Amino acid sequence: MRSLEDNPFFEKKLLMGSKMAKVANKIRNPSPDYSLSSIDTHTPDELRIIPHLGHPIRRPSRLPVMKRKHSGEGKEVADGCILRTAQDNYKRIAATMKKFMVDDSPAPNPPAAPRRTSYVARKAWKPTLKPQAPPPPKAPRTHIQAEAPKVPVPPKKAAPPSRKGPHRGTKLSPQRAVPQEYMEPLAHPEEGLSSFFRNIGSDEWEKKLLGLKTIRAIAQNHQELLTKIKLHEVCIVLAEQVNSLRSVVACAAMDALADLHSYLGKMMDPEVERTGGALLQKLAQTTNAFILQQAHLALDVLVKGSSPGRVMNVLLNIGSNHCCPAVRACTALHLEQLLDIIGEDEIFAPGKIISERLLIAVSKMAVDAASEVRLHGQRMLLVLSRQEEFSVLWHNIIPMKDRHPLQKILQKMRQ
Repeated sequence: MRSLEDNPFFEKKLLMGSKMAKVANKIRNPSPDYSLSSIDTHTPDELRIIPHLGHPIRRPSRLPVMKRKHSGEGKEVADGCILRTAQDNYKRIAATMKKFMVDDSPAPNPPAAPRRTSYVARKAWKPTLKPQAPPPPKAPRTHIQAEAPKVPVPPKKAAPPSRKGPHRGTKLSPQRAVPQEYMEPLAHPEEGLSSFFRNIGSDEWEKKLLGLKTIRAIAQNHQELLTKIKLHEVCIVLAEQVNSLRSVVACAAMDALADLHSYLGKMMDPEVERTGGALLQKLAQTTNAFILQQAHLALDVLVKGSSPGRVMNVLLNIGSNHCCPAVRACTALHLEQLLDIIGEDEIFAPGKIISERLLIAVSKMAVDAASEVRLHGQRMLLVLSRQEEFSVLWHNIIPMKDRHPLQKILQKMRQ
């Protein structure tokens, strides 16, 4: 067996133990050089004997640190340095510029010494009275002033109309309306009628206007050319042109219809439904004031120049139940005009079936939503209520639920 001295691990353990013993001995008995670093241990002793140098000289700080004043001029900082602000710089520059400024304004003059005046006592003011001449005597009146004529005071209530007959002496032949524009007669009226149909079918609106002027000249001066066949064709064409989107053409067509109803009179009765319906429908298609005025004028001529029965059929069939308030208002206006033409005594004449339809339409107009329609409807209802036959038709035609508001309207209008 090998001994412990020959074992290499034993030698290593022994060497490690000796080192640990030395370290423990140093900890228990530290040397005078123990507190020195590795650099100090290599410093020679000659240098260690030299005493340390004095403390380093502390230089003044250059940083601006406030000492005393914190606002205003003369702010001081460390070591006597003055802190310059923007306000201080502005004042310094302004003071420098004042040195170079030259005062051009003239020196003010010294005030003048007050003048010495001797005081003079004023005399008291005394009014001077002068005798006035007596006024001349008035001349005696030699004439009598005329007194102003006394104007009679108008009555508080308007008197009821005393007329009981048809308007203007006849119920079917009203006075002919005056045309708006007079057209010269044509040299060749037959050719003019042919040119009317040719120009009215053109796509150019200038030619349409030329054709409409031609038919107006024929209606005013050559009525014999417009036979039943030609008149029907002319009315169809004019009714189509009333609905034209070009306002100039539409107004010219309405003027032509007004001339036809004015100069042909009862010859236009078969065409009243077509022409009157076109004019009423035009009121619902536009809001132009000029076009509406032209349509009203044409309808006015139609009502005055055609038979009342034909006109009433058109107004009741097309206008009274229309959804447009303008059409209903125009219908009520011309229906009131038609009642004035017929006459109060002839409205409920025996044998007239149209009187029942008229009473129903007037009752609806009196309570219409539009104010203009109600105004004309209530006026017509008051006119109809004056007739003897009104009460019988009133109870037979008007339902009970509609009579109560209408009776209130009549009572209010009769007061």
